[in-house]
Amino acid sequence: MLRTKSPREPRRCRGFTLIELLVVIAIIAVLIALLLPAVQAAREAARRAQCTNNLKQIALAAMNYESAVGTFPPNGEWQGCITAGYVGTSYSVFLSMAPYFEQTAIANSMNYGGCFLDVANMTAMGVQVPSLLCPSDAIGANPYSEPASQYFSGYTGTNTFNFYTSSYGAMNGTWMIEPSPNLPAYGFSNPNFSNSINSMNGMLHLDSHHTIASITDGTSNTILFGERAKDILLKTQVNPLFWGWWYSSLRTMQTSMWPINPQKQIAALNCPGLKGINAYGSSSVVQWIFSASSDHPGGANFAFTDGSVHFVKDTISSWPLDKSGGTNSGDPIGVSYNATNQTYVMAPGTTFGIYQALSTRNGGEVISSDAY
Repeated sequence: MLRTKSPREPRRCRGFTLIELLVVIAIIAVLIALLLPAVQAAREAARRAQCTNNLKQIALAAMNYESAVGTFPPNGEWQGCITAGYVGTSYSVFLSMAPYFEQTAIANSMNYGGCFLDVANMTAMGVQVPSLLCPSDAIGANPYSEPASQYFSGYTGTNTFNFYTSSYGAMNGTWMIEPSPNLPAYGFSNPNFSNSINSMNGMLHLDSHHTIASITDGTSNTILFGERAKDILLKTQVNPLFWGWWYSSLRTMQTSMWPINPQKQIAALNCPGLKGINAYGSSSVVQWIFSASSDHPGGANFAFTDGSVHFVKDTISSWPLDKSGGTNSGDPIGVSYNATNQTYVMAPGTTFGIYQALSTRNGGEVISSDAY
């Protein structure tokens, strides 16, 4: 007898319950939450490594300049512009060093006989130099645009001009001084100009021409360049892109008069203590503008005169600041400005912190390698 097969029962497809689905989603979310900080840390490590490499190249360029010329480059000099009646700083230390860090084209387009805001130098000024930007300082990549006629002597057109910045500054030393020019032929007379210049104790400042022999503190204990992040100025009334132009000596000047990342210690609009600089911008935020700062957590990168680059923590020993809210609020305690001689004076018993000592070339300080 032929037997017939009974039809099979259809297989039941079992789906996920809502609770099981929620559990899976929760597990995935936890895994992502655990992984994300690691990814962010890896990205920041890469950005910091690139920033270190940028500073390394800049420091080597300064050393090559010194080898070729005999002195380290100045961070600007007052001189007459090509356009009659205009006076300005010649150009920043980065323009002086341009041929030494693969920017020969910019150097060739410069008219070094004038100032950095001569119309003849608009081509060189309108170039962004990628190696002068820290990857963590994202705002620095955005140009600041203004009518060219407001800035370039001799320009009468209607075009706008893009101002590009640098994430790095030339170490001026401990004092925040940018003296007015002493050029009688152009209508400027400042008999105290030499006093201010001679009081500068850093490596790269206005009218500086320092040699290796002048670094009695040791090249490994003397800062050449440091970071300057722009985005911290977003919290102030100053447009951050207005500062840090890579070709301007003033806007690439850096001082150790205030600590690294001063925005963590000083309120931006509660610091009237600017004494030794001309009236550029808002004096209430100079501590933020001219100090070392960084978007890397915990400190900033610095290039030293021996060509090395170190990450210096913002907790390094530094001058204590006056936070009283009075006239000198925001300035170092024990430091005053002598308006007659246009120099700063330290009160008896006042000493540099380790950070200030690292910024001087001949202060005579003894600093151990484990102090920073």
